[in-house]
Order: sequence, then C-alpha cells, then structure tokens
Amino acid sequence: MFFPEQEYKTSTKSEDELKKLTLEEDLSECQRSYQILTKGQQLQKRAVYQNLHRILKEPNAFEILFKVIVEEIQQQEEENQIIAAKSLHKLIKDNQLQVMELLQIYDLTTQILKIWSLPVLNEWIHTMNALLRVISLDIILNPISQLILLLTDASQPTISRQSAAKLIGTLAQLLGNDIKGPLLDRARNLCSDHDKEVRLIMAEDVIVKVCQSISSDLIECYLLEKIMELYYDTDIVVKSSGMKLFYTIANQLSPDEIKNRCTKLFIDQIQSQSEESKVVMSKMCGRVYMLVIILNQQQIKGNLNQNQISLFLTIYASYAKSKNIDVRINFISNFPAILSLSLKKFEFFQEQYMLCCNDTNETLQRSILSSFHEVVLLSENTDILIQVFINFMKSKYLTILQLLIIRFDSIVNSFQKQQQPQFGQPAIELLNGLIVKNQWDLQIDLLSKFSECQYIFSDISTFLNVMLTTISKGIPKTKQLCCLNIAKYLSNIGDLRKRKDWIIQLFELYFKSDSYFNRITFIDIVQEFTQFISRKLFKQYQFYDVLVFSKDPILNVRMRLIKILPILYKKIDSNDAPTLNMFNDALQDCILGGSRSFQYMIQQTKEELLKPSDENYLDQKDLEMLEKEEQIFKNDQKQRQLLLDQERDDVELNKIDLNDYLTKYKKKYPLTKIKITNPSVHSQTILIKKPQLQNNTASALLFKKSVDLDCNKSPLFEASSSLKKPGLKSKTPMTKSSCDIKKQFKLPSIKK
Repeated sequence: MFFPEQEYKTSTKSEDELKKLTLEEDLSECQRSYQILTKGQQLQKRAVYQNLHRILKEPNAFEILFKVIVEEIQQQEEENQIIAAKSLHKLIKDNQLQVMELLQIYDLTTQILKIWSLPVLNEWIHTMNALLRVISLDIILNPISQLILLLTDASQPTISRQSAAKLIGTLAQLLGNDIKGPLLDRARNLCSDHDKEVRLIMAEDVIVKVCQSISSDLIECYLLEKIMELYYDTDIVVKSSGMKLFYTIANQLSPDEIKNRCTKLFIDQIQSQSEESKVVMSKMCGRVYMLVIILNQQQIKGNLNQNQISLFLTIYASYAKSKNIDVRINFISNFPAILSLSLKKFEFFQEQYMLCCNDTNETLQRSILSSFHEVVLLSENTDILIQVFINFMKSKYLTILQLLIIRFDSIVNSFQKQQQPQFGQPAIELLNGLIVKNQWDLQIDLLSKFSECQYIFSDISTFLNVMLTTISKGIPKTKQLCCLNIAKYLSNIGDLRKRKDWIIQLFELYFKSDSYFNRITFIDIVQEFTQFISRKLFKQYQFYDVLVFSKDPILNVRMRLIKILPILYKKIDSNDAPTLNMFNDALQDCILGGSRSFQYMIQQTKEELLKPSDENYLDQKDLEMLEKEEQIFKNDQKQRQLLLDQERDDVELNKIDLNDYLTKYKKKYPLTKIKITNPSVHSQTILIKKPQLQNNTASALLFKKSVDLDCNKSPLFEASSSLKKPGLKSKTPMTKSSCDIKKQFKLPSIKK
C-alpha cells in the first residue's frame, strides 16, 4: 500500500520533534508530568490535564506541579482549559486535599473566571461550586461575595454576568436566609437585566435555587415582584421560563398568595391560545393542579369550583390532540398525576390516551412507557391496556424495546395475576426477534427480567424449549441466564411429574451428549439448581453425577467442573458419606489429570474449599427450601386427589343417571301380573342368544325375556344390569333426555 507524498510528510515527525516527544522510562509520574508541562507538546499536555485528579494525589505532586499549571493553563487553548476544569472538579470531589491546596485552586479559578469565553466560564463555574462546598465559608465568604458583585456588575460583559450569576444560587443553598443583603439585591437587579441571556439564566436556574433556600416571607417581600416581571417578560423564551419558574416555586408561597394569585393565573393561563403558553401549561399543569387541589386543600377549599375543574380537565384532554409534539408528551407525562387527583376514571381519558398510544413518534412512545405501569395501577379496567403493552413489544424502535425491557417486570406486575399469562407468548416472540437481529445486550436484559417474572409463562414446554433454543444460539452470558431460568422455573413448577420428565430430558440432552459444549452446559444448569432446591432434592435428582466429568477427556469440561466444586461441596450433607467420597475422588482426579496451566485454577479451588463457611446460614437456607418443596409436594398431591375424586364422581353420576331413568321408566310403564294356571310353575324363562357385534365371535349375550312372577321387576332392569355402563365424558353432571338414553342403549319401544 502506498500513501501520497503529502500525507507521508504530515504523518511523520522529524528527528528533533521525536526527541522532544521522547521521555526517559525511569521517571516518576510527577517528574514526567513536570517535563511535559514545561517542554512538551500540546497533545502531551492535554493528557496531563486529563489526569490531574490522579497525578496531584501523589506525594509532593501538588507542590511541584501546581505552580507550573497556574503559569501554563491561561496560555492553553480552550479545550485544554475545559479539560483541566473537569479534572480539578473530580479532584475536589474526592475531598483529599488540604485547605491550603484548595485555596490555591480557588485562586486559579478566580483568575480563569475573568477570561471572556463562555464555554470555559461555564466549566470553571462548576469547579467553583465544588470549592464553595468544601471550603469553610468563614474563609472565603467575603472574597467570593466581592467576586460575584464584581463579575455581575452592569459594566461587565454579558457572558461574565451570565456565568457569575449562577454562583448566587450556590451561595443561597449554603447560606439560606442569610443570603439577604447585597447578593439578594444583585439577584433582584439581574432579573431586570437589559440582556435577555442574563434574565433567562435567572429564570431557569438562579431564582429557583434561591427560592428553595429561603423562607416564603423573603420570597414575597424581595423576589415575587421580580418573578412576575419574568412571568410577563417581552421575550417569548424568557416569558416561558418565567412561567415555569412561578409555578415551580408556587408551593413556597403562603396560602393566601396561592389562593389569590396562583389559582387565578392558572385558570387564566390554561385558556390561552398561545402555543408557548400551551407548551408551558401542559408541562406544569400536573404540579399546579396538585397544589391547588391537594396540598393546600384545607386552606383554599372551594377556591376551584366544579365548573373550573371541568374546564381544566377538558382543556387538559385536548392536549392529546395537539399538533405540537411537546404538548402531547407533556400530556402523557402528567397523565398519572391527573388521573390520580381527579375523580374521573380512566374511561374519561381513554380516547385521548389511546390516541397517544397509537402515535408513531418515538419520543412520545418512550414517555408512555416511562409511566405506563402507573397508569395500569390507577385504571380499573385494564383489558384495553394489555394490547397496548403487547404492541410495544412488537415495536421496531430499539430504544423503545430497551426501555420496555428495563421496565418489563414493573409493568407486568402492575396487571392483575389472571392477566399476566397473556404476556408470555409475546415476550417469547420478542426474545426470538432479538435473537434474529443478534441484539445480545437486549437479550441479556430480557432474560434477566424473565427470571423475575416467570409466572407469565403458563405453558411449560413452550418456555423451556425456547430456553434450550436460546442456549444453542447464544453467547456465554445468554447461555448462563437461560440455565438460570431453567433451574428456577423447574424448581418452582407445581407439577412434579413434568418436573421429573424435564430433568430426565436435560440429562439425555446435555449430560449424555457427545458434544463437550453440551456437557459444559449441563454443569452450568447444575450450578444454577444449587440456588433453588434443597440438598435432599438435589441428591434425589442425581445431580451429583456431574462429578463423573472429572474424568472427561476434554480439558474445558474439567476446568468448568473445577469452578463449581466449592459450590457442590456446600451442597453436600455432612452425614452423606457416599457423596463425600464421590466428591473427594472427583477432586483427586482433577488434581492428577491437570496440566501446568491447570494447576493455578486447582489451587484457587483448594483455597475456596478451605475457607470456612457459615453452616448455620446454609442449614437455614436449606430448611427454607425444604419447606417450600414440601408445600409444592402437598399442593401436587392435593391436585391429584382432586382429579381422582372428580373421576370417581363422574362414575357415580353415571350410576345415578341410569338408575333415575330406570325408576322413572318403571313408573311410566308398569307391568301387570300374569296369571298362571299351573301353580307349580313360578316363572317362565326363555334364553335367547344375541350375537356380540363388537368381537364378531360366536360368543353370545344371554338376557331374560320373561318376567319373574313373584315381583314387578322390569325385564329391562335385569338386562341393563348385565351391560357395562358407559362412563360420562364430561365432568359436569348433565341431565339426559329419554330419547338420548334410548339411543345409547337401543331400548325397544314399548307401547302402553
């Protein structure tokens, strides 16, 4: 490959330049940094500035380097100055510097704040904020107050007043009501500054911090008038920020101010047709509505009449149909609060909410998902919301799927238990879609959520087959999570027969496999089972057979087994001598069969095995598992007994139905007694052969055609007693008609 001549010349350094970039290898970090700052290139200096928070912690480094930094930093380009500010900010937050060192950084910051570059000023303001929180105010209160008054003077440039004004908010947070005086007066003046940029920073940041730190009396006495100036500012951007400011600090006002000023402005403003007002009020309406309805309900009771509340809710509902996406997002953001505060049910807002749910805007969908679980909890009829959640699982936006997976368990748990299994199949489809797209991170997050809400998967075979498929297509982390899900699901399953069948299948699929990958997977599954089942059940399912892998010809299998030996050892009962012997034999096989590279892992395993374990904790945990398994066993036996009782009831119902019919038949068709002239003959019986059609053999069925002379028994009764009674297919008793019975037994018609 050949490069153009010009590219070759610019991409290489001369011998002199290379010498300047070369440093001795035996220099300490502090010495190397000193040489770079005094003689190095800009690229090298940038690396030093990026690591000041680490370099200056070394012994004597601050004393040696900081003087050089003070001389060099103001001559550096803006990017290096910003990088240095961030690094020093980290150093200050670590709180490992002496007071004198902090004061030196304070002096440097004071010098930097006089540089007229807004990006640099904004970053060094953060450094000054950090300094004000770690240095005692008794030391620097007067100097910093004078600096703020100097930098915010009307004669200073806009960027200087704009940046330094932020320090007033920081001092207000530290001083509280003691901020009153020159600094509070300067804050009032800046609210009326002739530059809109300064007024904007006061409305967005400074006044909020000041109001949150002082009493309501000081707010109403010193600042409320200036806040209202910002509320009605001529600049649209400043006015919007002023409106947000007023409704943000409204809860800091006295009850009378809330009643006389806040509520009136609120009702007037929501009716404004200005687009800017709609954006602001759609954002702040939840906060203000809660304030006037709930927080100060006793003090301002009756302030909002029913008509005004209805007006507000109608206007709020109209935000969902706005063409402005910000208004629609604000509608969704405030929806849980409005729904919980108003007496209206979800059905009142259902049309508007579903309109937003069907919106294709990605930002709006993220907003819906962020509060979706709250909406479900506040709604009585959640059937319509089930489909909304399923639709989100089919979203084409990865950011939507990422947020959905993060909130998956909270959303699922917000639905009723009988509704949750409806999400099982869509969740599996979501996982399959992520597998197709090779979205490994999202697969890992989703599988982690599956382990927390496995109750949504009602079909055992479907869920476990998906886990097995994911194992075959996944990466190590997804395989491990699938093994976790399999072990946890089978340990909690109520049908013990199906549990046993699936464990047998796992042995066949992985334990006996010729593929060493599958054998390693079986070891992973065994490891996960140790968390969920007791020692007794662990041995009953023969999971200790995994120890035979100590003689596996594949080194990777033996290495994987070695890692779980300490876990298996804790799972063995101290009185179980055969299993302990099996474990010791396996351990010896691993030790003798290991190569040199294998010995380090064996040594780590030995150290882990020799560590003392908390036997009381292990016994307590095992006892809890036993109690849980005992309850599962009882429930399983109870369920089987119910099935047996139901089958027995079905048989009894067969008998009752047939006997009831025969009784009614005998009453309906009574047989008259036959007079016999020969008294010695008591009965006449004729045996007739009826060929059995089912077997097509010569065997015959004999039944009586005549009647016993001494009783009134119907011949049909005795004939029916010799026939096998058919079992009812339905478990619910059903009353059969006479025609049905005749068809079933082919009874001959008898004329009365």
